[in-house]
Amino acid sequence: MVDKKSINRKTRERLKIWRANNPEKVRNKNYQDRYGISLEEYEVMLKKQKECCFLCKTHNDDSKLFVDHCHTTKKVRKLLCQHCNSGLGYFKDNKKILKKAIDYLIKY
Repeated sequence: MVDKKSINRKTRERLKIWRANNPEKVRNKNYQDRYGISLEEYEVMLKKQKECCFLCKTHNDDSKLFVDHCHTTKKVRKLLCQHCNSGLGYFKDNKKILKKAIDYLIKY
């Protein structure tokens, strides 16, 4: 009788090795699955933005820019740094709340 746990463990180990040896293919698949774009399309966006965050125009070479997208329509917008992407997420992409935050910063 075949031990299913042993087969699953072996399969997971092979997959882990394959992923480690094929990071570009893994990234491409992730972009396709999450955002409907290829790694090549990401690279074109990155080049158009001069490898900088669309909002703050900075970039840390140690990290990749995030694909910002509308959570309702799934439409890809631009590439953002972690801080800008998280900021929009914390405000739930809500323009009214963001406007209030801007008014608050102007006032205080």
